[in-house]
Amino acid sequence: MLTDSPTLWEYSTHHYSNPAVANCCLNLQDRCHQDVNIIFLCYWHGTYHGEISFKKMSAILSFSAEWNKVAIRPLRSARTNLKIWTSQEDEIVVEKESYGIFRENIKTIELEAEKIQQQSLMEFCVNGILKDSKSLSGSASSARKANIKTMITLQNQFDDLVTLEAQFEQLTELLETD
Repeated sequence: MLTDSPTLWEYSTHHYSNPAVANCCLNLQDRCHQDVNIIFLCYWHGTYHGEISFKKMSAILSFSAEWNKVAIRPLRSARTNLKIWTSQEDEIVVEKESYGIFRENIKTIELEAEKIQQQSLMEFCVNGILKDSKSLSGSASSARKANIKTMITLQNQFDDLVTLEAQFEQLTELLETD
């Protein structure tokens, strides 16, 4: 890995701290069913390491789908459902503060699960067995766009590709000016 490049987690948290970037990422996650960690991987890898091959992206998508299924989605679901319990009136839920603390603990664990996913993806991409022949070829901007295109092509599940591509274009503009 390049010594002057941030880790994927550092890159992601830096950009995600921008409310406009966070909002765009949440739209991609909630409306377009995209994995924000893979999105940040595409941009980070494109910036510091070049294009990701179809073979490597396919492995990334496979791993991430399984990790989301066993770790992230159950935690996110529990956290989201607890938000309802802490805001509604219920004669049994009298200690709402306890539910809120429990919810925050789940959020911390959910973030840790995302960090583990990102560390795994970063290690796989930079030091993994599958070496990319395309890495570091061309500009960072074209590599980022190619990585997103590869991801979208391999997913091949979108009813409204125009909206999805517009969302990615908006995110690209935000990240390039952030």
